[in-house]
Amino acid sequence: MMKPLFAKLCLMICLLAPAAFAEGDASPDQAKALALEYNKRMNKMLSAGSTVADVDNLFALYAKDFVYNHPGQGDVYDTQYLYNNSVKYVKAGHFDGSYQQKITNMIVGKNGVMLEWTVPGGDGSKRVTLIETRGDKIIHIKEFW
Repeated sequence: MMKPLFAKLCLMICLLAPAAFAEGDASPDQAKALALEYNKRMNKMLSAGSTVADVDNLFALYAKDFVYNHPGQGDVYDTQYLYNNSVKYVKAGHFDGSYQQKITNMIVGKNGVMLEWTVPGGDGSKRVTLIETRGDKIIHIKEFW
């Protein structure tokens, strides 16, 4: 009696497992679209007159287990810490639109994108950001500048 039930369970796992693993992947096109949307929403949040709704809109792109890492500054932050700081800065009117990310190059792969960017009007230095994705969410951002 147990054998037919066990066989059915194994068959269900075998049929459903590939779909579960594939669900977490982001094709190169999906990863690119997500990175471009991230850039757009980040620039909106950094604009003069941005609101908490702009912060919410940006953070809607992040997975629950999202992590931000900036090795050059020793920063490693989770979503809640970043969200609280972003809201604090927006409410204080800290963002004035002078810091906008302009993408100058992209390397796109499965589950990730490497962005090269500058800040127009800044010192002209190039900056690099690695955006790792899972499905339709960003799971990790690592900045090198």
